Parts: sequence; C-alpha cells; structure tokens
Amino acid sequence: MLSFSICAQVEDFEHISFYKADRIAKSYTGADLRNVSRLTQLLTQDLDTDVEKLRSIFMWITQNISSDNAVFERNKRKRRKLEHDSIKLIEWNHEVRRKTIARLLKKKKTVCTGYAYLLKEMCKYAGIKSKIINGFSRTAETEYDEAPEPNHSWNVVLLNGKWYLCDPTWATGIFDPNTFKFDFEYQEGFFLGKPELFIKNHYPLDTQWTLLGEQTPTFKEFQEGPLLYNAAFDYGIMYHGALKMNNTVSKKETIAFQFDQLNPKEIESVHLVVSGIRKDIRKQPLDLVIDKDSIRFNYQFLHKGHYDLHFMLNDEAIMTYTFHVKK
Repeated sequence: MLSFSICAQVEDFEHISFYKADRIAKSYTGADLRNVSRLTQLLTQDLDTDVEKLRSIFMWITQNISSDNAVFERNKRKRRKLEHDSIKLIEWNHEVRRKTIARLLKKKKTVCTGYAYLLKEMCKYAGIKSKIINGFSRTAETEYDEAPEPNHSWNVVLLNGKWYLCDPTWATGIFDPNTFKFDFEYQEGFFLGKPELFIKNHYPLDTQWTLLGEQTPTFKEFQEGPLLYNAAFDYGIMYHGALKMNNTVSKKETIAFQFDQLNPKEIESVHLVVSGIRKDIRKQPLDLVIDKDSIRFNYQFLHKGHYDLHFMLNDEAIMTYTFHVKK
C-alpha cells in the first residue's frame, strides 16, 4: 500500500544541513559515468542519512549533466510524425530510450528521460527507492491538443516512509535560444518540491503521483492555470482566485491578484510587465500589500486589446496571464 503526504516537502528536513552533501558533489565535478555504482558510492559513502545521499546525487547530476536540446527537438519532431501510428510510436520510444541512455553515459548530455533514469539508478545504488514519473509539463512553448502525448519525466523518491518530488531536468539549467548553448543554472525549487506548487506545471499520467490525494486538480484545471516560471518555485509563489491563464475583462475593471508565499524571501520590488500591441511596458500594481506569507494587489487595463501580463518579483518573472480587454 502506498503512503502519501500532502505536506511532503524540503521543510521536513530543516534540521539537516546539506553543506557536506553539496561539498562532496562539487568535489567530484567532471567525474565520468563509466561506473555509475562506483560514482554513487563516492558521492554517498561519507553521508549518514538518505536525504543527504539523495542531495549529493541530485546536486552532482544538476552540476554535470547538460540538457541536449538538439536531441529534444529531434525527438519532438519524430513524435509528431508518428502521433497517428501508435505501434510505430511505441517501437520508436523503446529505441530512443536505449539511445538516450547510451548518449547520457558517454557524453553526459541528455533529455528529461535520461535525467530521471540517472537519478533512479544512482538512488538504487545508494539504497533509496525511486520511481520515474511520466506525464505532462507546461512551458511557454507547450500546446496541448485533444489527445496530448506525455512530454516530460521526473522522479519521486521515498525517504523515511514518505514520497517526495524531484525534477533534475528543470533543476539543472536552461537552454539559451540566443546563444544555442545550455546554461547551468541550479533551481532549488525542484529538489523535494512542494506538491501543491509542483502540480502547477507537472501533471503525472498516474495522478496518485501528484502526492495531493483528493486535492489533485483535473487535467483541464492544470491546462487552464497561469504559466509559472522557475522563479515561482524558488519563491514558493502560489496563486489564488478565479483568474486563469486566459481571461476576458472589461476596460477599467479592477482585477484582483492574490498569491501565497510558501518560501518567504526578502522582496525588494514588485512590478508588472504588460505586453500589448506595441512594446513591453513596466507597470506598478495598485493597492499592493506584502505581508509575511502573501502578496496582494490590483490592476486595471485602461484600453481594449489583447495583453500578456507578467508578474515580476525582484526583476524575476514569476508567472504570466493573458487578458482580452473589452470595451
């Protein structure tokens, strides 16, 4: 019988310092993957708890395995080509998985399948139970049709009898479309992520792995929510209210925004970037209130049209909404 906890998150381990685990992971920067079991042993043998061992493994992966954008784009095109031939798609999926793992071990470059596979394998050698979770992610480029195919993989890990969420792919960094290079940029929010926040852009095929139980949203609700960026996970920003990704409002109508701060951090600035017909314009929210664990403000569109509204904290993009403004 599976045991779940809605409260499962990194705060369960506030009493444990990850300093030693992070230092060990950094000391093996550049190590190859010809012997995964031996590397795992080196990363974990001097650590006392499973969560520290997981941390060392996770940090090594996110510091040494780069995202293979060329393979990602090639795989995406191939899936589209085979989307109406289920037999060939299944055959191709098995073959591409084998090639992905081989390329990962040789070149230390991979896509989400490889990241999830490597975390699972290293956890196995460390004596930690882990599973690969397949499902749906949401990014600015994601478009879902009536019968969408899963487009992402991540992990759950079992620590002290409880399941926790990890996404080593999104924790590692980002691909820069301007330079065509992958930039290592660690994102803490995807290590033992909060289930209630994780679900905003990770929806598993098997919904028991949301770790939310009866609070699991429908797939339609998942699709309709605003678009979250990585900084939302670092700040632990959760949205409330009736607003969805796409909204229709009237000119000069007061729109209320409310957010919880699950990881309260120092906030130096809150502003909005409004993208319309002409150019991006920086705007100040109305009636801004920031307290210990929430952020609230209002906004009004003064002209009709179609707009993207980006919510920014400390000049970092948190999430995006779109508005069709009527007369």
